[in-house]
Amino acid sequence: MSTRVTTQSYGSKIGDSFKGVIFGFFAIIGSIVLLWFNEGNSVKEIRKIAEGKKNTVSVDASVYSPENEGLLVHMTGMAETDDLLSDNEFGFEVNALKFKKVVEMYQYKENKKTETKDNVGGSTTTTETFTYEEVWSESLINSDGFYESWRKNPKDFEHRAASYQAKSVRLGEYELSEGLISQIGGFENYYVTEEIYPAESNNGILSSGVIYFGSGSKNPQIGDERVSFKVSYPHNISIVSQQQGNSFVPYVTENGRTIELVYDGIKTAEEIFASEASKNSWLTWILRLVGFVLMYVGFAAILKPISTVGSVLPLLGNVLQAGTNLIAGLIAFVLSFTVIALAWIFYRPILGISLLLVAGATFYFGRKHFAKDEEVKPAPAVEDGEEA
Repeated sequence: MSTRVTTQSYGSKIGDSFKGVIFGFFAIIGSIVLLWFNEGNSVKEIRKIAEGKKNTVSVDASVYSPENEGLLVHMTGMAETDDLLSDNEFGFEVNALKFKKVVEMYQYKENKKTETKDNVGGSTTTTETFTYEEVWSESLINSDGFYESWRKNPKDFEHRAASYQAKSVRLGEYELSEGLISQIGGFENYYVTEEIYPAESNNGILSSGVIYFGSGSKNPQIGDERVSFKVSYPHNISIVSQQQGNSFVPYVTENGRTIELVYDGIKTAEEIFASEASKNSWLTWILRLVGFVLMYVGFAAILKPISTVGSVLPLLGNVLQAGTNLIAGLIAFVLSFTVIALAWIFYRPILGISLLLVAGATFYFGRKHFAKDEEVKPAPAVEDGEEA
C-alpha cells in the first residue's frame, strides 16, 4: 500500500472551478441530446414490438411451408449442425454451433481511494491511497500510470482469444441465416482432457480442463496466461424472423426497424416479445437516469465556483456546496422531465403533455417552497415602556 498527499491552493481551485463551467455546458447539452434521442428510440422500439407481435405467425419448423413466404414467423426446435469447429492454435475439433477460446493473463490491478480535506484559507489537501491485487483478466491492464511504477504488466498476450461459429445450422426443415446464428448462446465450459491435449506433446500445464502457461494454477506469476474454452452444442432455440424460401431474412417494420430474434430454449412468440419489451423498458430507464445524472453534473459544475469561493472557510464552503448541489438536482430533475415530455409530445403527444404538467407542477411547488423559506419574519412589537 502506498500513499500520496497533494495540496491545491485556493487560487488554483477557483481557476479549475471556472474551467469546469465550460464542461458543465457541454454536459447539459449532451444530456439533452441523449434524453431526446432515447425517448425517440424507445417509442420506435415499442411500435416495432407491437407490429411484430401483431404480425407473427407461429409455424412448425419440421414442415417446410412455402405459403409462409415473406411472413414474420415464429419457430421452435433443435438447432443442429454437421460442422466441425476447430481452434487454429490448439486444433481441438468439436461438433458445435459455436466454439470460443478465452485467454486470460495474470496481472497487477491498481485500486485507488481518495480523501479530500478543505483547509482554512481555501486550500485543499488530497490523500490518495493505492493498493494492488493480482488478478486474472481477459483484457490488458495498462500499468504505465501505476503509482508504484515498479509494478509492470506485459504489453501484449502471447495467445489470442478467438470465436468460431457454424456456417450451416438447421432448424427442422429450415436453414438459419448468419444473423440468427450469431445470436445463439447457450455456452457451457469445454473441459480439455489429456486425451486431446497430452502432457508430453505441449508446453502448457493442464489443470481442471484449463491450460496454464507459466507457473501453473497453484502459484501463478505476473504475465502467466491461461486458456479455456466454451462451447455451444446443438440445443433447442426459438426464433422470430421473416421466412425467405427455406431460410430467413430480417423483417423490416413500417418504421424501418428490423426483427431478427433468437432465444435459447423453447419460448412462445408472446414470451419473446414480452422479453423484448422488458429489455426496451430497462434500457430506456437506464438512459434516462444517465441523462439526468449527466445534467446534474453539468449544473453542479456551473454552480461550483460559488462554493469554491466560499471554501476559504471550510464550513461555509460545505454549506454552499450542499445548497448548490440541491439547486442543481432540482433544475436537472425539472429540465430532464421537460426534455422527456417535449420528446414525447413530438413522438406521443398525450403522454408527453402529461409529463410536461408533472414537470411544471414540480417546479412551481419547489419554487414556492424556497420562496416561503426566504420570507422575513416581522420583528415583535415593542410595548410602551419597554426598550427597543
